[in-house]
Amino acid sequence: MTTSTSRRRFLAALPVPMAAWLQEPQPCCTAAVHPFGLNYISKHHRYQTSDGMLLRDFQRFRKDGLNLVSFSLYWYCLEGPGQGVYHPDFLNGVRRCIARAQEAGLQVLVTMHTLWGTDSQWCTPAYAVDPVTKTPRGLAVIHSPAVRQAFLKMYEWMVSTLAGTPGIWGYAMLNEPWYFPLTDADRETFIAFIQAQKAIHNRLTPRLPTTIRFVDHRADGPVNHFRRDWNFDQRLLDCLDWVGLNCYPPTGYSWDKAAAFLAGNVAELNRKNKKVFITEFGANPADDAAQSNAYRQMLDTFQRTDGIRGWMPWVWISENWYGDHFDLWSSDRSTTRPAYDVFVANPPWKKRL
Repeated sequence: MTTSTSRRRFLAALPVPMAAWLQEPQPCCTAAVHPFGLNYISKHHRYQTSDGMLLRDFQRFRKDGLNLVSFSLYWYCLEGPGQGVYHPDFLNGVRRCIARAQEAGLQVLVTMHTLWGTDSQWCTPAYAVDPVTKTPRGLAVIHSPAVRQAFLKMYEWMVSTLAGTPGIWGYAMLNEPWYFPLTDADRETFIAFIQAQKAIHNRLTPRLPTTIRFVDHRADGPVNHFRRDWNFDQRLLDCLDWVGLNCYPPTGYSWDKAAAFLAGNVAELNRKNKKVFITEFGANPADDAAQSNAYRQMLDTFQRTDGIRGWMPWVWISENWYGDHFDLWSSDRSTTRPAYDVFVANPPWKKRL
């Protein structure tokens, strides 16, 4: 007899109120209190994954105690190649995936995941040309007022189209908005840009929380990236109900140093009455044991860092796509990788002392 069959029989034998209580997520375990989920990526970011595969994955996640999945939306999927050419069929696919997640008992964080550095040309519409570099890249929204307004118009179309969709828990308005060289003018433009995004949510989705997925620290050098670039600017924090931090193992210095950066950022954000969750973490060795060991180290830090409310790794890709070693699902073996078991054994409501 399988474990799931035994559980169903056990629940059926209980009084109805008790059985229902055990099947429903408890308040301490909900996304509103402790976000515990996965970044879920569809093939080519198109959200055309079959219903059967979605339900297989989402039911597994819910059985393992997860309450949230994040869907990454890229600018080029929403608009382009020409300005104002929007793609409602794409959002229909996103809505279908949200519905499958909700049926499985999961909520969805909708993430505007367009990249913002020199590597963003693949996810940025061709018309969004940076006047400084003369190439399509994410920072066109900072250096070009026309492109910035086009992005905000696209963003409002996206939010208005998804407004009222059951199952959406909240929105991550941007992912890793960083820029080099750092200038005061760039920071001011970015903050005004984020305030405009928040104003869209205030009008269209006032009850849903918003966040931004910030870089916590540089991986290739000992830099507290979040403190350096944003300095806990209150205007920025006023736009956010939670603060998301993306946190990966460093390559140029020790994990202890990175953990100290994280602890300092979390403590300061908590002092400013901002909850924090880790919107990305992960490790990309092809070797299963090495990935698992990295997960143990990171999750031990998250568990011991007071003020972190939840976490979600990067990444789960069910469809055999491009061999991303961050993936927690092995398409070759049709099974989870061992790091997934380390992850599900460490929910945020089981904090260590």
